[in-house]
Amino acid sequence: MLFDVVMLCSGILLSEACRFIEDIREKNIDFEIIGSGLHLHLLISAHIASINRFSECRILYELDIPKGAYIDSDSINSTLLEHSFFSDAQFNVEAPAGKSEDHKVYLLLSTSIRKKFVLEDRLKLPVHLRYHACRNTDGITEVATVVFNTPVIALDCPHDYQSLQLESCPGKREYKIAGLESKSPYWITVEPLEKRTATAIIPIGNCLLLPYIFCGTILTLLMGLYCICSAQKGSKLIHKAE
Repeated sequence: MLFDVVMLCSGILLSEACRFIEDIREKNIDFEIIGSGLHLHLLISAHIASINRFSECRILYELDIPKGAYIDSDSINSTLLEHSFFSDAQFNVEAPAGKSEDHKVYLLLSTSIRKKFVLEDRLKLPVHLRYHACRNTDGITEVATVVFNTPVIALDCPHDYQSLQLESCPGKREYKIAGLESKSPYWITVEPLEKRTATAIIPIGNCLLLPYIFCGTILTLLMGLYCICSAQKGSKLIHKAE
């Protein structure tokens, strides 16, 4: 009997502590790729609504960049208008897909959203596709697919849950990267009601054509050298005639 009472009280306290998370009823993320070729944009739209007003919240996106793509981390922050880019990853922009690996990046909304029942944000992130190794396709055109998974969204709302004991609640997270420290004890992750993937497609070269490409390149170089030598020889003859 005593055990049942203790468990009931614990459940009530846990529910009270996690109420901030439970009150978030709408968790929608639209996620798609726009553009064509090797240089694309990931378009992310977030819509998070609660039955209680959010006092002041920061929004953070945690995104996995697959090995078939990369971000130009040297220039990305000059491209983003309302977000800041964070990552410990070192992107080798010259590496092909077969010699790269997945990297995790973070994008923080630069300003806090205050006094609203609905948190909405829109992010346009430039991404670039890597070159993929050719295959023996027997004349069939093949493509490689690069799949991006739905980002994880985390909220930092210190005035809403700073006094709550969130240690036992699902979704709490800490980030060790400088600049991403939470103002409250934890960031709270928000799992979307529907997870999506965005897929980019890139054509793959045919390895069976490599000998022809090699021979064509050599012939082009030889013809170029022949034209240069012929032009120089003709120029010398003209000077002698003068």
